[in-house]
Amino acid sequence: MKNLTKLNQDGKLSKKVKFMIEKESLKINFGGEDCIRIDTLRDSLDATLKTLEIIANKTLKKEDYCKFVVENVQIGCFEIIISVIKDILPELVLAGVTAMPEIVKTYIEIIKLRKSLKGHPPIKIEDNNGRKEITNRDGNVIIIENSTFNIYVNNDEIEKGLAKMNRTISQDGGRTTLEIKSYDQNGNSNEDVDYSEEEIKQSSIAIDVDKLIDDIEIQEFKSSAFIKRPCFSGEAKWELNIPVLDRTVSVSVEDDEFLEKVQKGEISFSAATRIEARFESKTRIDKNGESVGATRYALKQVISIKQREQTKQMSIDDIEN
Repeated sequence: MKNLTKLNQDGKLSKKVKFMIEKESLKINFGGEDCIRIDTLRDSLDATLKTLEIIANKTLKKEDYCKFVVENVQIGCFEIIISVIKDILPELVLAGVTAMPEIVKTYIEIIKLRKSLKGHPPIKIEDNNGRKEITNRDGNVIIIENSTFNIYVNNDEIEKGLAKMNRTISQDGGRTTLEIKSYDQNGNSNEDVDYSEEEIKQSSIAIDVDKLIDDIEIQEFKSSAFIKRPCFSGEAKWELNIPVLDRTVSVSVEDDEFLEKVQKGEISFSAATRIEARFESKTRIDKNGESVGATRYALKQVISIKQREQTKQMSIDDIEN
C-alpha cells in the first residue's frame, strides 16, 4: 500500500490517498528457432494485447486503471506484464476488499478453451453452478466461468485475433510449440497452457462464436455500398454507407480475396467507389424476442466494384492505417 498525492479540481494539492498496485504476468514462449519472424511477433502481440484489453474493459470498474507493458524480451519469447492500479478507500482496505479481477486468468481460460475446441464448434454447452461445461467434438469436457464464456462469445474479435495469431505462428516454419504461462503479483507461476505444433495449426481456424449463443438472429442480404473509410491493416472495421440500411455502419470485412487485392494495391478507392456485396447482420435477441445492443454487420463477399464519375479523391485522412 502506498500514498499518492492528487490534484483537486482547482489544481491544488489534495490530501494523500491510498492506492494499491496489483500486477499479473503473462509469458508466451515460442518453441523452435532462437530468431523469430517480425510478422509472428507482431500478430501475437496484436492478438494478445487486444484480448487483454477487451477483458479489462469488461471486468474492471470505470474508476480502475490498467496498463499493459511488454518487458524482458528474451530469445524466442516475450513477456507481457499487466499492471493494475486502483485507488482504494481506507475503509475498503480495512475490510479487506482489495481483490481485482484476474485479467490474465481469464485470458488463460480462453486460451485453454480454444486449444480444446481445435478449430471446431463444441457439440454441447451446459450450465453447471455458474460455469459452462463445454464438450468438444472428441467428447472431452472443459469447464470455464460464465463470465469468461460471455466475454469470449460476445467479442468475436478475440476469436479472430487469436486464430490469426496461431495461423501466423503455424506458417512461420521455425515454430514447433507454443507455451503460455501466467504468474501472480509475487512472480509465482499459476497455470501453463502448452500447444503442440499440430494444436497450433488446429486452433488457427476461427470458429463462429456467435453460433455458440442461442439468442442470435442472423440475416443475409445483398446491397450496394459506398466506402466511407477503408482500413488497410489489421482486423479493424470499415465504415460503409449501405443504402438499404439508410445509414453508415461499421462493417467487418470477411472477404479474404478482396482484402488481399486491396492490400496489394490492385484495388483503389475514391469517394465515388461503390461496391455490390453480400452482407450478414447479427442481432442479439432477449427472451421476449426484443433486440439487445447494436446489430453487427459483416461483408461476406464483394460481387463487383463500380466507379461513378469522380468528384473527390479519397484523402489520406479518410484512411485508417
